[in-house]
Amino acid sequence: MEFARAAALCNDAELRGAEDGWRVEGDPMEGALLALAGKITGKGTAPVPAWTRTNAIPFDAAHRYMAVLHHDHEGHTLIHVKGAPEAVLDMCANQRQSDGGKAPLDPETWHEAVEDLAAEGQRVIAVAVRAVDQDRTILNSSDLDGSLTLIGLIGLIDLKRSKLWRNAMRRGSV
Repeated sequence: MEFARAAALCNDAELRGAEDGWRVEGDPMEGALLALAGKITGKGTAPVPAWTRTNAIPFDAAHRYMAVLHHDHEGHTLIHVKGAPEAVLDMCANQRQSDGGKAPLDPETWHEAVEDLAAEGQRVIAVAVRAVDQDRTILNSSDLDGSLTLIGLIGLIDLKRSKLWRNAMRRGSV
């Protein structure tokens, strides 16, 4: 559920229900992340309605990540970050364990996982989180440096990178 929350909150796209499925308003990749979150939570186009965005650092090619600050009605305040694995991994001090705890970050293992996904033609995005004080309303890049917990990686099929696409192009069947 933490992964779904991060995918939904660190996102600027919107999903709309339609007769033939969901429609994305915004970036298709972000729409795919929202759809993933909706399927994980079982809440469709509104996977995490209890959170309010307070501030954001928009995606920029120079820093290669997006960061958002959200509050819920139970007093929780979270920073979520998604972006290029190299950029996000550099901001992480630890990684989420399967039991919900934290362990020191193992960068080598994550870099290998990124390479494996990329070799399959997937676009890889890293997702991280940090809990902060409830009174925090401003998000600065200094809030991210070395203080995040890596939640995981998302591999999205990128047709232009995939072996299937390249082989189809060679055969002229696309």
